[in-house]
Amino acid sequence: MPSVAIIIVVLSGLFHALRDFLTKRADNKTVFMWWYMLLGTFIPIPLYFYFLKDEVIGLAVIVIALVSGMIHVLYRVFLSKSLEYGDFSHVYPIARSAPALVLVFSIVFLKESTSLIGTLGILLVTFGVYTINLKKISLRTLIEPLKDILTCKASQYAFLTLLSVAIYSIVDKLGVDLIHPIGFFFLMEFFTIILFTGFLLLKGSLKKPLTEFKKHSLAIPLSAIFMVASYVMVLMAYRLTNVSYVVGLRQISVVFAVLLGFWFFKEKYKFIRFFSASVIFVGAFLISIA
Repeated sequence: MPSVAIIIVVLSGLFHALRDFLTKRADNKTVFMWWYMLLGTFIPIPLYFYFLKDEVIGLAVIVIALVSGMIHVLYRVFLSKSLEYGDFSHVYPIARSAPALVLVFSIVFLKESTSLIGTLGILLVTFGVYTINLKKISLRTLIEPLKDILTCKASQYAFLTLLSVAIYSIVDKLGVDLIHPIGFFFLMEFFTIILFTGFLLLKGSLKKPLTEFKKHSLAIPLSAIFMVASYVMVLMAYRLTNVSYVVGLRQISVVFAVLLGFWFFKEKYKFIRFFSASVIFVGAFLISIA
């Protein structure tokens, strides 16, 4: 994996964790998310058009961006619900445990090949993300994360978020193979914000948006910057290496999220969290040298 791609993906992971950390602190998480999506989509329009001016936007690109937008709407809904019901260090790792699914999807649908080291790295990342949800390490508690999916709303929404991440990763890979990543990001986000706004209006969830903006007048623009920077970096990395490696290394964001949870939310189970974070680091390193 090229060193430039490694730097891009690690920074993307940091920005992603910071964005969701700020969302977790919001009063109305859905409206907060709508605001930073709105700003992140339309404020940088001159930049987007600069990268789109020489691109040929065919029907295939439009369809892929529209499909990606639909999946991203589901992702936003599931993510906001998981953050509403669960602790940051609980739901975030589950939601970001997409590498295993992406590996399967990329091999089946994109015909990508992965080395033994890359596969081992992805499996280690997935194992670390799984154990990060344990309260203690024992044979009896090893299946607790699986039980949660049947009883815990936070876990259920987090797993739905995970599934949507895996699917849109494959769809977006197809999109950036056709046009510049920044141009595709704009098209995808344009469809996403339109569809997301319509969904929230139909559900009656877009309540008191100005009040939410006033309460978080700094956090919302910051989240918009993190959103744009994080995902554009991922789309650029897709052009440099396999999508399964990019999504795998990006799970370093889980480590950042755990540290943020310790420092700001005073969350428990530090030993297990640090053990799992170490496993994730090893897996991410193997992915980076694959």
